[in-house]
Amino acid sequence: MIESGTGVAGVDPRGWALPPGTALRIELPAADLRDFFTEYYVLDSDAEVHSGAVSYPLPSWPMIRVALTQGPISLQIGPRCYDPLPVAALYGTTTRAMQTTTHGGITVGLGITPLGWSRLFPISAEKVRDQVVPLASLMPAPAVDALVADLRGADLTTELRRQLKPLGRQAEVARKAPAQCGSCGYFVPMAGVLRQQFGVCANDW
Repeated sequence: MIESGTGVAGVDPRGWALPPGTALRIELPAADLRDFFTEYYVLDSDAEVHSGAVSYPLPSWPMIRVALTQGPISLQIGPRCYDPLPVAALYGTTTRAMQTTTHGGITVGLGITPLGWSRLFPISAEKVRDQVVPLASLMPAPAVDALVADLRGADLTTELRRQLKPLGRQAEVARKAPAQCGSCGYFVPMAGVLRQQFGVCANDW
């Protein structure tokens, strides 16, 4: 399993009171990117302890989640049921609690603010409210496939920074630009373990 922890000064993961067989890493974005991203995390749970576990996540802003599990994950939001969930999924804004059934394993997540959504995706967030869609439906499939493959082979306690792909540069506004986002002064990278993989376009047009 991964090692629980965070890079936030003064936070002791021993105070998180995680259930047995569970580990969590969670980080805040850099201050200049908190308008775009809420947090990013890695959640790990022992399949022998938590197979068939049911939980009820509360409503939240949108999230990218990549499930690196052997067993399937199912989710119900109101009348909609996803069984199994896509491996790389985009969760729209939710207005109600969700029922999830998991079987252990690792999930990597990245929270997105309303402003972050407008920079990353070409459609209104209302189109996927209370829904889950494959991440590859709104970002290039090769980039999403490469992300999943790299995460599967990574030590997510120490290698997250090197293994994730630059999905932020796959945004619609970035793909239509005449040059790569990394060469543009408007590209603002996230700090911490995702600095080389995620960022946003700070151009207001």
